[in-house]
Amino acid sequence: MKTGRYAVISGLFREPIKRVLRTGGLGLLLVFLSACIGLSKAPEINLAGVDLIGLGLFEQRFVLKLAIRNPNDLALSIKTLNFDIELDGHHFAKGASEKPLTVASRGEAVLEVMSVSHLSTILDLMRDARQNGRTHVAFRIYGRAEIDGIGRIPFERRGEIPLPGVGLLKN
Repeated sequence: MKTGRYAVISGLFREPIKRVLRTGGLGLLLVFLSACIGLSKAPEINLAGVDLIGLGLFEQRFVLKLAIRNPNDLALSIKTLNFDIELDGHHFAKGASEKPLTVASRGEAVLEVMSVSHLSTILDLMRDARQNGRTHVAFRIYGRAEIDGIGRIPFERRGEIPLPGVGLLKN
């Protein structure tokens, strides 16, 4: 046990030094690990297309094409992908892919996922597009990708896609 002047000085600085080491050490560890892993940016996931494969009285089945771009210097092994899609601000579909996919370093891949939507959502979108003379619809896709060795990474992307079947609803 220290006594005297040095004990007082070391006692004054002990907690701040521990705090700096804890937070600074954690920060350095995170920088080191991200450099080792090579993941500097999250993968970019974009809605590349929507193909209607089944039309029923109450619901439709779609194949959603998700374009995945890897901006990193390391190949990414995506274990699962959970997502929601909004079209023109309205919930359109929810989906998940349990099919593993590897995206090469600085490469791209397309993941096709089955999804189901309700007839009223599609009819409302097509009617609104026709009334406003639009052939494209705004989309938002968001969710989480689970990447092997890294964990879950959130993603979100906005854009526009062509609205299939706009010409089907004529006056």
